[in-house]
Amino acid sequence: MSPIPEDALPLAAQAIAEDVGAIVSPFLQTMSVALGGIFGLYLIYFIIKVLIERKKLHLLKEIKADVVELKQNSLTKEELQKLKSLISNKSAKKQTKSSQKQSTNKSNPKKSKASKSK
Repeated sequence: MSPIPEDALPLAAQAIAEDVGAIVSPFLQTMSVALGGIFGLYLIYFIIKVLIERKKLHLLKEIKADVVELKQNSLTKEELQKLKSLISNKSAKKQTKSSQKQSTNKSNPKKSKASKSK
């Protein structure tokens, strides 16, 4: 702290002001370092938070692009219905073929046994 000019205060007040200044000065220096340190920590925290949020934003943009691409390459409702009908037709044909084979095996048990032995 700067010394107090002699003409600003009476001599007794000047002595008290110097004593108080000497006592408060180290406390004020400690507080300025502490507050500066807290502010510095807050500033570092803020910078880290901004970087993390930028990474999240970049990731979300990539996900959005992937979703758009998947929507463009996906089947329409009509195409999906056609695919389902094709699959159901194929499975129905397989079932009819297997049931026909079973009925022929039941009607001709000798042929089925002979085919198994071969």
